[in-house]
Amino acid sequence: MYKDFHYNIITQTCSLIKIKIKLIKHLELKAILSFVISILDQV
Repeated sequence: MYKDFHYNIITQTCSLIKIKIKLIKHLELKAILSFVISILDQV
């Protein structure tokens, strides 16, 4: 029982980390795109 509980916490933490990584990558892509667009606008 305790082992399963511990395993559930680990899997939930892993899935949360994966979601955070996806969000961070998405935000980074948006930031890079807007940065590139601003550079292109200045040229």
